Amino acid sequence: MSTRRMRAGYGVGDFALNLHWNAIGMFLIFFYTDHLGLAPAAAGATFLVASVWDALLDPLAGTLADRTRSRWGRFRPYILVGGPVLALALPLAFTDPGLTGAALTAFVLASHMLLRTAYAFVSIPYAALSARIARDPDERSRLAGVRMLFGTAATIVSAVAIPTIAAQTPGADGWTIAAGMMGMLSILGFAACVVWTREPVEVDTPPVSRGWRTELVRELSAYAAMVRASPSLRRVIAIIMLTSVALTMFSKMILYFFKYVLMAEASAPLALFLLTGGAALAIPLWVWLSIRRGKRKAWMIASWAAAANFAGFYLLGSASFTLACIFLFLVGATTSAFAVLFWSMLPDTVEESELASGSRGEAKTFGLAIFAQKTALGINGLLVGLLLPAIGFVANRPQSAESVHGIVAIMTLIPLAGVVLGMAVMRGYGLSADAHAAIRARIGGTTAP
Repeated sequence: MSTRRMRAGYGVGDFALNLHWNAIGMFLIFFYTDHLGLAPAAAGATFLVASVWDALLDPLAGTLADRTRSRWGRFRPYILVGGPVLALALPLAFTDPGLTGAALTAFVLASHMLLRTAYAFVSIPYAALSARIARDPDERSRLAGVRMLFGTAATIVSAVAIPTIAAQTPGADGWTIAAGMMGMLSILGFAACVVWTREPVEVDTPPVSRGWRTELVRELSAYAAMVRASPSLRRVIAIIMLTSVALTMFSKMILYFFKYVLMAEASAPLALFLLTGGAALAIPLWVWLSIRRGKRKAWMIASWAAAANFAGFYLLGSASFTLACIFLFLVGATTSAFAVLFWSMLPDTVEESELASGSRGEAKTFGLAIFAQKTALGINGLLVGLLLPAIGFVANRPQSAESVHGIVAIMTLIPLAGVVLGMAVMRGYGLSADAHAAIRARIGGTTAP
């Protein structure tokens, strides 16, 4: 199978996953508050519980995937079977059950947790797949770039299609239809990922089970040893937490910004298109820069640019529709670097951990990283739910001047703080291309699957 087809197969898998991820991250809280009538605090709390549940499942998904042996490999069976289940769970989460009060909150939580359960058992094996189909750090950067291009394409599709389709049918039903269409499209992407990628032939056998209690202690010890063994992994986990808490705040608040600050709710699809379009155009630049200048240097350059854009948006973004659109494009272009870079850094930590601990665990590494990302997303959802009432926000009503300023501050100053803290963490990142090459040489260049 050609390298080009392998990259495309891996990338289209991320396209499918991001149809779900963006529906959750961009629209779900807005759907809860403005279409189901759920209080922001309750919406944020359910988002936190579901996200933590999702995050807790990630290490389990990683452990099971690492132990799986089949003719399809370790990871692709989960994508093949779990993809359709995930596709069915998405429209359920965007359904109005016709309930109120505690019953509505219970339905929202249950449907969200079902969606996140399916997502965990597809996303972790998918993410770990990259460490098995590519061992060279530059190829991993290219693979991460391809993944981000497909993921950004999915973001554009979902950002434009979901609110546009939803607007065609009054009430919550339009959102259910839109989510169902995204789910059906994702099934095609998952199928292509399974067919167009190949995992290395297995040369070992799955570990022998010694009882669930013994295995639980063993697996928790393996996670702890992996984190202790790789200082680079600790830093990557930290920046994943920071960027996920801080930067997701921007995308979550865009619908509120256009509806309540600019009074241009119908232009929200255009705004989301500009944000993701800027990301799509800039991704090749960040891949090239990471290969040419190194991943840490590329991170610092992107951070300075992103910080300037968030500050500019805070000062000028609400002055006019045109300025808001310009800053949306620039924010998308600069912040796209972070996902490209931490997903290309993460596979490199697998070998660093293997050298120190003597064991290799791709799925565990990615499971831990996505555990951090999803926990951060839950914290982000809770913060949105708490901050909106704190600034005096009331859904579907004109907002006070304080609420308008609060919306702008939430979506810009929190991401700005996250970018600055991320720079401080990345200053000590030492797993350069040369350092990684030396590690690979010490463990024999090519490690066993």
